[in-house]
Amino acid sequence: MKTIPMNNAGVSAELRLGIAGFAYPDLYKPERLKELLDVFDVEVAAANPELFAAWDDYRNHPEKPRTEPEISALLVAMAAHVSQFLTRLFGIPSEVEALAAATADQNPVFRFKVDFIRRRVIPNLKKLTAAADPQALEAEIRQLRKQAVDKAGRPLDDELATALAAADLMQSEKAGEPSPALESLKQWCAAHLHDPAYRHWVSFRFPETIDHFNLVALQQPNPQIPEESIGPDERLRRRDGFGLTDARMKPREILSEIHYCILCHERDKDTCSKGIKAADGKVTTNPLEIPLDG
Repeated sequence: MKTIPMNNAGVSAELRLGIAGFAYPDLYKPERLKELLDVFDVEVAAANPELFAAWDDYRNHPEKPRTEPEISALLVAMAAHVSQFLTRLFGIPSEVEALAAATADQNPVFRFKVDFIRRRVIPNLKKLTAAADPQALEAEIRQLRKQAVDKAGRPLDDELATALAAADLMQSEKAGEPSPALESLKQWCAAHLHDPAYRHWVSFRFPETIDHFNLVALQQPNPQIPEESIGPDERLRRRDGFGLTDARMKPREILSEIHYCILCHERDKDTCSKGIKAADGKVTTNPLEIPLDG
């Protein structure tokens, strides 16, 4: 059994808080939590008086008219201070730093999705013809990934390596040194954008068109029995025993959802929570006459 070291006062050394004058039991006492909040308020007010004044006004007068983007920006700005305070409170700077580094490590994937796939590939899908020699194209893309891995000096998965390769090619183009490989990469991405083998790539994942009168895609494999239906093979998730068919999202997939939320919030388009409204402010309905109220 692991023993927890105790100090002279009999308090676990592993349960100390990083804010002077506070101990773990205080986190269960409302009056002490209020005092801890006071410490936080004083620190934020000293660090950013303008932000704290806006925050204090918002929490004390929530009825004041404010736009949703203004509220969102205020919450995000305050969240940074909350994060710093909690990091110090629980003494986890190394863990937070590691998590921040791991998160930042994924940035090239999302820049690739926005700057390359969304802006260069998708608008030109009809213009990007299939490669005359698919194997040669695959070999060229593998070489681009290898160069990205060599430059990074560490192992990279294919999606991240492709994203870094695209970033280098776009940077060279910006510097006036365009490479033919840029067009090859566009051609390769167009060929695999809807390839089931790359369905797990978040950079290839965009909102799909909804057919409201055919919400569940079905196939009729047996012409002799038209009533027999199955789902598309690429959507099939086999169940092994009593295990879940949903393997849960990986960190990059979670970040992808967060990026999408941020994009909507900045434009005040977070219809998932607010619903979709017409110009007159009324909630719209979809073709199935279901109100889209969020």
